Amino acid sequence: MLEILENRIDAAHPFFQQIKRVKSEYVKTQHFKNFSVQAFLQTQYTSTPHCCSSAKEGKQLCIKNGAVEEFPKGVKISELENFNVDQNHFDPLYYFSHSLVEKLIFIELDKDISFEIEHIVDESDNALSYRVVVQVGKSVHANIYENFSYEGVRQNKILYGVDVELLSSADLTWVRGETLGENSLDILGSHSFCVKDHASLELKSFDMGQTDVLHIYKIDLDEFSRADLAHLVFGTHKTKRGNIAQVHHNKAYAKSVQEARTILHEKATGIFDSKITVAHDAKYSSAFQNSKAILLDSNAHMYAKPQLEIYTDELEASHGSTIGSLDEDALFYLCSRGIEVKKAKQILVSSFANTLIDAISKPEFSKKVRENFEQVYEKKDLL
Repeated sequence: MLEILENRIDAAHPFFQQIKRVKSEYVKTQHFKNFSVQAFLQTQYTSTPHCCSSAKEGKQLCIKNGAVEEFPKGVKISELENFNVDQNHFDPLYYFSHSLVEKLIFIELDKDISFEIEHIVDESDNALSYRVVVQVGKSVHANIYENFSYEGVRQNKILYGVDVELLSSADLTWVRGETLGENSLDILGSHSFCVKDHASLELKSFDMGQTDVLHIYKIDLDEFSRADLAHLVFGTHKTKRGNIAQVHHNKAYAKSVQEARTILHEKATGIFDSKITVAHDAKYSSAFQNSKAILLDSNAHMYAKPQLEIYTDELEASHGSTIGSLDEDALFYLCSRGIEVKKAKQILVSSFANTLIDAISKPEFSKKVRENFEQVYEKKDLL
């Protein structure tokens, strides 16, 4: 993969050296071996040179075919050049996606606000690349619901990402929902989140479509900061979807909680590859990580790799992973109460998913996600 990247980026480009830097680490880990990264690397992308010039005030932040069409009141939107990228990102695709974009969409939040980001694609056989930069001001509380939609399109790809900075004492809830239809839109997102001192990030993703989707996160935590991370993946057919993450506790008293739940049917592949690193200076941190997966078919495959890398003794930490079918004891109990087998299985799967859905702090976001899950799950005869 890295050889393709090196061939696509000129040696004089500043990101070329960054890709060379991560090459040795990539060879050791092989983060992408369960995802079709080659298809994204061999694609010619379209990038909008003026990504905000036609934006008008409206109800939501609408990004259509890589350009902002609409933005809500209270959100400051502008085009950003010469952005200082994360110099220590572990993902070469992070630098590749930045190299494809001349101007970035810059969102500045300087007061408490709640809004939606809607990504819309209405052109078939297209490949888009764009990036979004978000800065949440000091002590600002922001809530963002991100969604992807398509309008009758097929065979599309998006290579995108967000660079988010939470300044001191800021609070951000970011929930992403996705229910893309078969062969509509494949997504690869590479992201960077910087959480400053006393700031709090709630980042929860709910990927429940029928296309290939992979999200890659690097999250840096400062002193007394917190990250509450959750990922629900629902895969059917031959889709490959999941999350790769690295969470860095850089200073003392940082806290992170990461939970992944995956439901797979037919020949779907689920991915959870995440590492939490606690630095020597990050004393009194707490880091908890867990992955659970339900395989509804013997042909489904789950790749789970939760990891802890700890350089201090003064902390609380744990991690774990389980992969299996539905609980036979729980299924027997429900059936013994007169519930049909198919309905009992539906109850167990819904309960498995609702653990994460119910934990969303914003009730209106939780309602959206639950409706999406029920719509996707109930319209398919999975059991």
